[in-house]
Amino acid sequence: MIGSAQWHMRVDDERDLLRVVLSGRFGLNEWFEVLDEMPNTPGFHLGIHAIFDGREAHFGFSSDEIQRLVMKLRYRVEGRGTGFRSAFVVGAEVDYGIGRMIGALTDQLPFDTAAFQSVTEAESWVLGDSSEAL
Repeated sequence: MIGSAQWHMRVDDERDLLRVVLSGRFGLNEWFEVLDEMPNTPGFHLGIHAIFDGREAHFGFSSDEIQRLVMKLRYRVEGRGTGFRSAFVVGAEVDYGIGRMIGALTDQLPFDTAAFQSVTEAESWVLGDSSEAL
């Protein structure tokens, strides 16, 4: 963990779901650390769905940094698997917009990403209760 960025990861065995709780200020390097740590989480496996709860975090990404993040996601497909869903729950409107932009830029990858403003909506989408992302 770097600077004010903090996170905690655990696998919800009952739902076969990786839960990541984020708080503080996240730049691109902090986000890369989160992605790099994911495979070391007990219970993690290829293709596991994930919810990133960032309601207590702020993501200050520039357009260039968003592009770099998407490139890293493309590069990491092998170590992450395919066919999974990753939901990003955010509190601020600007972060919701960033999440939607990332979702649009990852549209051609073999997994789905979407941004939400509530954990309940994110869980429904990730676990397949809803086909529509916001």
